[in-house]
Amino acid sequence: MNTFKISLALFTYLVISVCSLNAQNISINYLPTPQLVAPQYGQNISSKSIHYGATPANLDPKKPVIVYVHGFSDLAGIWFGNNNQMYANTYNAGQHAVFVAMTAGEGMWENGEILADMLDIITEHYGVEQVVIVAHSNGGKASEVAMITENRRNKVSRVISLGTPFSGTPLANVAQIPGLNLISSLIGLGGGMRTSTTYYMGGYARPLLDWSWRNEPGKFVNFGAWGYNNGSNNLSLALTAGGLVLNVLGASGFSGGNDGVTPYWSSDRPNGRQQWTTGYGNPVSQFDHTGVALSQNVWTSVEPMFSAPLSSLRVDQAKQNSAQIANAKITSKLQFLSSEDKNMSFIVEKSVRDLSLNIIHASEDDVFELRKMNLDGTAQIVDFNLNELRETLPLMEGKSSRIALNNLSSGTYTIVSKSSFAAIVSNKKGVELEYDNQHQFAFSAQPKLNVKLNHATQYDLSKLSLKAIITHEGTLKGEAVKTSSHLIENFEVDAEGNARLKITQALPNGVYNVLIHAEHPEFKKSLVTGFVLNQAAAVPAKKTVETTLTSLSVYPNPAKDFIQISFENDQAAQVNLYDINGRMLHQQMVQETGQQQLQLDLNQLELSQGTYFLEVQIGAEKMTEIFVKIP
Repeated sequence: MNTFKISLALFTYLVISVCSLNAQNISINYLPTPQLVAPQYGQNISSKSIHYGATPANLDPKKPVIVYVHGFSDLAGIWFGNNNQMYANTYNAGQHAVFVAMTAGEGMWENGEILADMLDIITEHYGVEQVVIVAHSNGGKASEVAMITENRRNKVSRVISLGTPFSGTPLANVAQIPGLNLISSLIGLGGGMRTSTTYYMGGYARPLLDWSWRNEPGKFVNFGAWGYNNGSNNLSLALTAGGLVLNVLGASGFSGGNDGVTPYWSSDRPNGRQQWTTGYGNPVSQFDHTGVALSQNVWTSVEPMFSAPLSSLRVDQAKQNSAQIANAKITSKLQFLSSEDKNMSFIVEKSVRDLSLNIIHASEDDVFELRKMNLDGTAQIVDFNLNELRETLPLMEGKSSRIALNNLSSGTYTIVSKSSFAAIVSNKKGVELEYDNQHQFAFSAQPKLNVKLNHATQYDLSKLSLKAIITHEGTLKGEAVKTSSHLIENFEVDAEGNARLKITQALPNGVYNVLIHAEHPEFKKSLVTGFVLNQAAAVPAKKTVETTLTSLSVYPNPAKDFIQISFENDQAAQVNLYDINGRMLHQQMVQETGQQQLQLDLNQLELSQGTYFLEVQIGAEKMTEIFVKIP
């Protein structure tokens, strides 16, 4: 018995010591009463900090402690700016309010782990067993991780989520496209957004969380919004710009709309208790991504949820698979452009006159010029003033300019500017790419991709090039890989426009972005998606187990005049050079074996400024490096 007591005491000491070590990294702060807190308080909050609200004079001990959890890029500032009275309202209702700050810009797993430690500290501080979480945006995902992965579910009676992208957001998908990194930086997205892509959430995070025996979906009370252009806060214009981009990425009113960051269908946690049961068109939920967390908009809806019996809150069985339904088939009529890549252009199809151009750039002073490409490769200025016609809105770090390109004649066009930019061209009619996303969950074997071309019967599809540019972007935990690897694969297309691609090369487990690019003399289309590979026998590195090719490197990068290619092989190898669209520009065979040192003259190849892929192939095995050609 004494031995048991000593062992138990030692175990208890170790647990307390570990908790103390974690707690040492979390700062504790005490707020004055709400009327004494300046609106600027949220701007000075540091990461890994807890902010206890003052104890109200009318404290009702029967009411739960409310823990407010922030989103992706905010450190609890959302609860204090824009005249948000969440603290005052909670205080006046006779309840304890606590505001936590994990990290800004990191992913759900790291913030969830920190939040779990904070829940230990908060429940001990108040001497309570459970708290109620009110979570904005990605804070809802961090709450899931804390409860399920970190096993703090018994310390949370319920989570009230406000605009949480439980199934990801297409904005994060676009931010991962090779050659379009400007979109990520100017919209204000960071590395943590890797865990907010729709394919990461659908392929890995959602199954991991939803199928866990610790998952208690009935504890999640969800609020989603759709009014991206209906805000009056300091981010309203940026969210309007984000909403316009989401409209062309599959989150328009037809699928419930979006709030400028989160599609309405993504705000509904599987088997959760969605309270605003319809999106687009419902005035009750017409808020943007900031507005959905402001007391003046949601307090009367949220406050009753603090103590209402969960069994009394609705669960709409008809909508339980809303995210899966919305993502079962992904369609796109989009074309992408970038100032970083002179090989990018867009095509106006015959009889298509409803094009819309969205340019993402840095400054209001940026100037753009539209040019039409001639058959000989030269370009002529088009009498169409983009700068006079554009409507410009601010983003987190830059600007978004929207321009209607009505009544352009058919042909190939490009945009020229002295400033850096990325652009998305969309239209309502014309050829459409359709990606079969029925799998949605992680592949447990080599991926098979199925694509269909809609509205293309008038074209000779034997002239079509349909490729997938596949980028290994992250680990299963959403962490960036040290060196991204790339594959460029060709689809097999039949006469009806059905295309199939089976990836035969062994791939390591992880998260993959896929840019599907269709190019025909009379149309171009691109579609952004991705997949997760999670198989027991996956190779541990970016080459096959029985490899004959090792250590491919390209130097210098960026390159101006030439690149040096280095690799080692024990049989004949083929060197392929592709542009960002997957077009092969150069090919050469290397019959010699051993350590290879090749040099390519970029000027002799007449390469323009842009992003390129250098691939070395031996049989079915490939290794690819990406490099940038600068002027």
